Amino acid sequence: VPKDNRYTFHRLNAHDVISLSVILFAASSVLFVSASSSNEDDGSCRLYLGPSSTSKKDIFKLGIYSGVDLPPGSTIGTPDIAVQLIDILKQDEKSDEEIVTSNFWTSFNTLGQFEGDDVTTFVTGLGSLLQEHPSIVNAFWDPPNVLFHQQFQEEGGKDKEMHPGRGAYSTYNHVTFSTRQFVPAGMELFIGIGKGPSDRNIGDNEEVLQNRFDHNRADEILDHMVSFFTNHESKLTEQSKTDIYDFLTNDVMGATLSSLLPQAHDKLQAIKDMGGTTLYKNPRVLVDQEWLDMHGHCIDNIVPQRSTIVNAGMGAFAKRSFTKGEVVTILPLLFIADKKNLDMKHVVGSMNQESGDEHVVAPQLLLNYCFGHPQSSMALLPVVTAGSLINHQSGRKSNVQLQWSKSRMQRSDLLQVSPEHLNNHEKYNYPVLAMDVISTRDIEKGEEIFLDYGPDWEHAWKKHEEEWASNSKEDRWTFQSAYQWNLKHQTTPHQVDTEGSIPDGILRICYILYEELPDREEIKCDGVSIRKFIAQNDESSAYAGRNAYECKLLSKEGYGGETDVSRCTYRVSIIESTEEGDIEIIIEGTPHNAVWY
Repeated sequence: VPKDNRYTFHRLNAHDVISLSVILFAASSVLFVSASSSNEDDGSCRLYLGPSSTSKKDIFKLGIYSGVDLPPGSTIGTPDIAVQLIDILKQDEKSDEEIVTSNFWTSFNTLGQFEGDDVTTFVTGLGSLLQEHPSIVNAFWDPPNVLFHQQFQEEGGKDKEMHPGRGAYSTYNHVTFSTRQFVPAGMELFIGIGKGPSDRNIGDNEEVLQNRFDHNRADEILDHMVSFFTNHESKLTEQSKTDIYDFLTNDVMGATLSSLLPQAHDKLQAIKDMGGTTLYKNPRVLVDQEWLDMHGHCIDNIVPQRSTIVNAGMGAFAKRSFTKGEVVTILPLLFIADKKNLDMKHVVGSMNQESGDEHVVAPQLLLNYCFGHPQSSMALLPVVTAGSLINHQSGRKSNVQLQWSKSRMQRSDLLQVSPEHLNNHEKYNYPVLAMDVISTRDIEKGEEIFLDYGPDWEHAWKKHEEEWASNSKEDRWTFQSAYQWNLKHQTTPHQVDTEGSIPDGILRICYILYEELPDREEIKCDGVSIRKFIAQNDESSAYAGRNAYECKLLSKEGYGGETDVSRCTYRVSIIESTEEGDIEIIIEGTPHNAVWY
């Protein structure tokens, strides 16, 4: 690191690894809808990044804290980006994949399972930084916003052709989290992510559910006790209150519920006032503004919007004004010792056998979101979404630069150790390095943030643009927007599958819940099972990634006419994976709104 502490890494590009077929613009292609709140424009910081209350003595973790009161159902921050990793290698020995896979989500959470045979998902921002807690889940993954990202208009080039930036950034760009309950200002946000970091899912594991149930039951008892002692205040002596309380907690309630309540009855009202037994037993999850100012860093100073650069997708824009030399945002970094571990490889034979033959096909798209150095094998992956959206401008057109962070989130001692050291310790699978994004001049509110990626990146980009322009129009794939197809079929029926009925590059999926039948009652036609679509009282419950299937429309059934497509139903064919192998199932009565593109 130079004496002026300026960070000398540059944005990586795929040209470092393989000839440039996709280019970096770390952005997404749709216009985000920001969270709305009464605190949105009053100058207060809505989200802070700081040391998580779940950190242990030897493992430092970052967490997300709310800077304002958030009612139930509030959108948390701005949407995150999901990057699909295709057939990433799972090696037996310790490797960089473990660092990234500890932050993986199952691909059906973002509808990414159709990108390849073996797909896993990396989610920036809250998807990487929200921690889990054994008894608190106050945030959740919002499936409709995530799964229907295709409803938003994607950017197309001239004459709807594929433009040079397509394929260089993820279009899975509307991963949204919301609050499950009231979250007071200063409380850390937690999400249920399954039984461990390698099984990140939107459900809660059994232990978390049990702990939450115990706290809910304890809160009910707490309310009853407070009411009882208040209503009989004049009739009970202090000793009788103590005797009643001791009898209830020691002889009536079990040990688990008793452990969640105070030892003395005179503490009950104070615990109720602070928010219940969860906060009473976990006081570290709620901090004050002084703690946030000292230990945290505001991460909503910049917001995503359509970039002012043509074909760059999304960009990062200043939510407030900045003076020269000010920290615009902080970028926590996941450490990857060797960027070659983000190669996609074609393997012939067993990967674990010396005779296995493999060759690099292309780098993972995730590489385009990393920082690196031309003379170093390692890569650093930012995990704050807005920081991943900062686009390139060279020289004086840029308005920020990078430097190692001076905050408490930076493990400065780790700058002196080798990449191998970081790669061989599980405690470094979390972001332990960080960079500050520093303004190089005054920046006005609403101005786009630009970083100079370096001359190597700019040369690779210009070379790609020249190669793109030299291709004839006949060699280019005509741009077809799934957004337009979904928009069209809000008012027109879906067409039965015939050759050419769906353009190349567009996939039809059906959200299917079907009846389960005993073998003796199963109806078959030419060996194919026929099932009925199950209607749900809560229609949104069917819209889950695990219920999404690639489907063929065999015929129309009920038909409401051109003006009432909601009454249309279809006979569709799906492939279901079972222990015996893949089987075809025909679903009857599939409603119009279960079919998407």
